[in-house]
Amino acid sequence: MRPPNVYIPGSTAAANVPLNSDDADEKIAPFPLHHLPPAARAMAEAIARIERTPETLAGCCVLGIMSASIGAGLQVKNGPNRFARANLYIMASAESGSGKSETFRHAAKPFLAYEQKMLEHWQAEILPEHLAEVEMLECEISNLKKQASKGKVGLERTKIRDEIQAKKKALGDVSKKLYPPCLSCDNVTSEKLAVMLQENQEQIASLSADAKEIVDNLLGKYCKNDRTDDGVFVKSWSGDPCRVDRLVRDPVSLKRPCAAALWFTQPDKLETLLGKTELTDGGLILPHARHARAYRGRRGRHPGGHGGRLGRAREQFD
Repeated sequence: MRPPNVYIPGSTAAANVPLNSDDADEKIAPFPLHHLPPAARAMAEAIARIERTPETLAGCCVLGIMSASIGAGLQVKNGPNRFARANLYIMASAESGSGKSETFRHAAKPFLAYEQKMLEHWQAEILPEHLAEVEMLECEISNLKKQASKGKVGLERTKIRDEIQAKKKALGDVSKKLYPPCLSCDNVTSEKLAVMLQENQEQIASLSADAKEIVDNLLGKYCKNDRTDDGVFVKSWSGDPCRVDRLVRDPVSLKRPCAAALWFTQPDKLETLLGKTELTDGGLILPHARHARAYRGRRGRHPGGHGGRLGRAREQFD
């Protein structure tokens, strides 16, 4: 009888997992958790311990959330007129039942909780103020139009027109503030991603514990002629200017977008992406990128709970 697949804490893969000929040629290096900040390292180790998943999976997830948290807030000069930012694109794959969702949920909880708190504050305190300003400006514009309808001419007409123009500009500025704040997204098209970047200071994180739909979008689900749809993601990693024009909406122009990505998916989906030469040629996937199957089978059963340790690690991360 084949022994059960049991994860050994501190290792990067399940024990007693039979390898096929392809896997035998590929040695998986341990995830360098020791390079993470102490609080992040403690959190990754606690997640791996409590969920009985490889440290590789937890390490990728914590690193991805750290990248999402930094956003465009950090850059390092790495050459003449060159800067490197902290935004990373990470795709980790593991088979069903290996603990992807549980690992993701623990690591992303502080980030998503902060985003939810920010949204609630905006809805309760900021949005009503903006809506009131919109109504006031609309009322003032209506009164100015009534004055203009009385046959004003010369300087009086010019004065009313200038006032309406100023009110229209103010109305447009306030209307841009009616979009809710957003730090992350999941399954969105490239056009929607560009809009969300524009509405959120040109930075956002694409986070998904099951990135099947995201992969389908990248492979060109909504594109004609079977073309890939990765342009906005590529430019949002490098910070290149990006313009998206569509017939049914106003153009979106981004000066220096910044996106981070943390995607968990099935191994077959990742293999499909790696085999798509358009994504390699376009720059989304590095030519030397490889997929290391770090874990297979079921998670091991843990003899006792470690919820307290995970909670303390998360508090340090917060």
